[in-house]
Parts: sequence; C-alpha cells; structure tokens
Amino acid sequence: DIGRRRAVEVAVRELARTPAVACAPRLRARLGQAIETCGQTPFALDSGAGHDAVMFDGLTDVAMLFVRCGDRGISHSPRETVTAADADLAARVLLATILRLAAEG
Repeated sequence: DIGRRRAVEVAVRELARTPAVACAPRLRARLGQAIETCGQTPFALDSGAGHDAVMFDGLTDVAMLFVRCGDRGISHSPRETVTAADADLAARVLLATILRLAAEG
C-alpha cells in the first residue's frame, strides 16, 4: 500500500529468520521488583526486539528493560527521544536489579 501510494516498486525478500528468545523469568521478576522499588508499576510486554537478545541465546539468560520514548514510542530513529527523568529512572532500576542479583549470588 505504501509503495502504491508513493508510486514506487516494492520487492520483498526474506534475508534471515531467527527464533524468538524468551526472557528469563528470574531476571524479569528482579526487574519488576526493582521497578516497584523505584515507585513505578511494572508493565510486561511482548517484544520483537529479538536482535537485542538472540546473540546471547544458549550463552546466558536475558531480560530487557525498555525505557519510555518521548515521541510516541518511535525507536531506532533520529526522532527517538528520552527524557532525563526516564533515563534516570532506568538507571536506578538497572542498578537495583544488579545489586539484588549480586546479593543473591
């Protein structure tokens, strides 16, 4: 539809297919606890951000902490923004998670 509207020819060819990588329940739980510790409500979502985790599949557990984008969630774009407050919150959540994991051994 976009190609037709813009009067350009579109050709699609699959270059790669990678399976989904599940985030580790233990790491997700620790991130959720840290988010609560920082006064926020955890929000879980399914993500297509496999390129960020697939390289670690089979090597170690993974989990993701997404930081709110300031421009309606636009990501991987020059228009992507984040506020200092959201960056600070993410850093505090990450630190709390790391410290708890370190304490658990």
